[in-house]
Amino acid sequence: MPSEIIKPGTLENIIIKAQHNCFSDNIQYSGNFIPILHEYVMIVRKDSPLIVPIIVTKNITSDIRDMAGATWRDIVAAVLEECQGPVSLSFLYEKIEPHRRAQSQKYWKEKIRQTLQINTDYFCRTERGVWTLKNRD
Repeated sequence: MPSEIIKPGTLENIIIKAQHNCFSDNIQYSGNFIPILHEYVMIVRKDSPLIVPIIVTKNITSDIRDMAGATWRDIVAAVLEECQGPVSLSFLYEKIEPHRRAQSQKYWKEKIRQTLQINTDYFCRTERGVWTLKNRD
């Protein structure tokens, strides 16, 4: 973790140093107190006085139908949740077809039908070819 903290240069080494003669060594604490017994010393090489490496975390918005880790159940459930009611298979096909997951598989329509049929805890057929999310109250 210390090496991920913003640092002005390239990390050369980390030294873990034991602490001696600490003020807290002479105090008796109650409860689950864990005293600090060591400290970290980061040795950093200064590469440039003007350029500093910074790790940035950013939020992005992505469609679940284009995400690599999404399962077919996740994708179908997301489309049905957006509709908030029963929809036909042709509507599901229309909403999923333009996206990466459908484009990457030859038999994606069959996969959608299979997903609806085997995930009975999530999906409910209201009539032939019409599906909705199962009420999960």
